[in-house]
Amino acid sequence: MPSSLPVRVLLAVAALAAITWLALGLRAASALQNAEEIKSRQPSELNVDAVTDARRELQRARDNSPDSDALLIEAELLLRAGREVEAAAAIDPLVRAEPENLEAWALLAVAVKERDPRRFDEAERAVLGLSPISR
Repeated sequence: MPSSLPVRVLLAVAALAAITWLALGLRAASALQNAEEIKSRQPSELNVDAVTDARRELQRARDNSPDSDALLIEAELLLRAGREVEAAAAIDPLVRAEPENLEAWALLAVAVKERDPRRFDEAERAVLGLSPISR
């Protein structure tokens, strides 16, 4: 009778991988939730410490998940805090990596509207081109 040890080892490795994947996903979800809570505060409550705490949570989420939600939330947070230049810098890599991401382009348009007319026009064209309402 062949040994079942290799099968058991393979199952144990697969189970460990699944548990690790689940733990990382839960950690990312928790970090996103914490950052969302901070982002939802009144703009007057988004002081430097609050924004720093939220950005730390968002970095933790990015470290544990390839999803783009953390970058979107970070840009929204920075916009709510009146930090448009930082918001544009945070979201710009996402529009480059995901040129079909309507939300990213919309956030970029808001972030650059007052400071970079050329970039605003580019973002506005992308939003209009991607929006199902404008088609």
